[in-house]
Amino acid sequence: MKTFHLNPIPWFLGMLLLIFGCEPEAFTGFSVPTDEDTDVPEDVAGFHLSKGSCVTYLSPSGRDDTGRLREALQNAKRGELIYLRPGIFRIQPIFVTGFDGYLVGAGMEKTIIEPYGDISFPMDQDFLEYASEENPYAFLLSFSGGGVHLSQMTIRMPENITASFSAFGDVYDALGGLVLITGERISSSIDHVKFQGATGNFPAPGGKNVINGCYIEAAINHPNGASGKHKIQSCVFDNIYSGAVAGPAGYMDYTLGGAPQHGNLFTNVYLGVELTDVPGSRLEITHNTIIEPVLDAINWQHGIFGTPQAPSQLLFSENNIEIAGSPTAGFFRDLVKLRGGSATMKLNYYSNHIKMTDTEWAGVAVVGLDHTNVVQNSFSGTGYTGIYLNTASFCRISNNRMRQLSPSFASIWLRPATSKNYITAGETDIVVDEGTDNTIIGTTPQKMKGLQDVEQMADGNLHLISVTVLGNKKSYIKPIQ
Repeated sequence: MKTFHLNPIPWFLGMLLLIFGCEPEAFTGFSVPTDEDTDVPEDVAGFHLSKGSCVTYLSPSGRDDTGRLREALQNAKRGELIYLRPGIFRIQPIFVTGFDGYLVGAGMEKTIIEPYGDISFPMDQDFLEYASEENPYAFLLSFSGGGVHLSQMTIRMPENITASFSAFGDVYDALGGLVLITGERISSSIDHVKFQGATGNFPAPGGKNVINGCYIEAAINHPNGASGKHKIQSCVFDNIYSGAVAGPAGYMDYTLGGAPQHGNLFTNVYLGVELTDVPGSRLEITHNTIIEPVLDAINWQHGIFGTPQAPSQLLFSENNIEIAGSPTAGFFRDLVKLRGGSATMKLNYYSNHIKMTDTEWAGVAVVGLDHTNVVQNSFSGTGYTGIYLNTASFCRISNNRMRQLSPSFASIWLRPATSKNYITAGETDIVVDEGTDNTIIGTTPQKMKGLQDVEQMADGNLHLISVTVLGNKKSYIKPIQ
């Protein structure tokens, strides 16, 4: 019988592998855990450690932390936790491919990531191609592929830092965005993160130096390259042009909020939520608070970058929205139907609380959607009209509470291109019906003409598209073909 002698060194390394679930070389460059590491959030780090994850501890250097953070992200094993201790991490833009782990700070107000000096992208940004290491967008943190988990930190662009990038021959004095999630078969989970820009105008109040807060894009028409699952919860978006942005991205499961304890807060934004061409997707946006966006609280459109191959469904519910002068608390438009195709967007707009202050157009605008439900929402304040429908059929508008709304024109406005919609209104609601075969219950519909400039603005949404091209927010106004 042969006798085997146990070498203690490989045995010890093997025990580390068994306990921590990562290869020994993964420890290269790790700092030695100290007492200050006990503040790792147990509900994040402790859970994953129990499943065998490794942990990298990083402290801010007070200088340029780009190399250290990039190396940690690039070398992370699957499921690894990178814990950022309290302080300010200053970095230049980082693009990482295949990160499938957790980047966790000590708390939203404790761990901060911001640029190290000014940022300038010398190359012309090609926003018509997906971001890659060869075609990086002007974002501070970019993740391509894998599974990204961000938690407990602030990612910001300070007032004294400048950024610029070029696209389509123009130069933009702003950062394209703070966090980019891109690629095929990618998933993300983001919670307790503040996305912070500087106060000021860009180009109107709502983000002086940051265009996008968190941007998700992926393969648009390939179900085999599905965009994955994405959750954004308990986050803050402040002084940013567009807060949470998704698309083009196909076959995506997207949750923004999702429960009362997971709602997000949007303040000082131009657009709160922006969804563009997300075919075959399930979208849930609930329990968020959006305060006085310059344009729309949510803007969802299909057909800007082509005809989607599959319809999508959005649940927009239990959100608290305040708008003042801005066009809508929700603008929904299907360009596919407006071009003569079949509707590709299914909207359920339930139980939202909308406070309007002298709004110029509508609380909720539905253009080109069929089988939409706008139900049990509460409207209060002053504005031109509460709910606006155009080029829409078989929609249900019912049991919306409008007693606290004082519209200057109508509570519900059905334009001439509407038909076969079912409206249940309160007896004091003003319903203007210019359509065909719409059913109005609860009040007598009226035939009135709106103000010419408002009608022109409303009808203009049928014939023009304003293309917000990914990171650069350059608008192209052109007729619908």
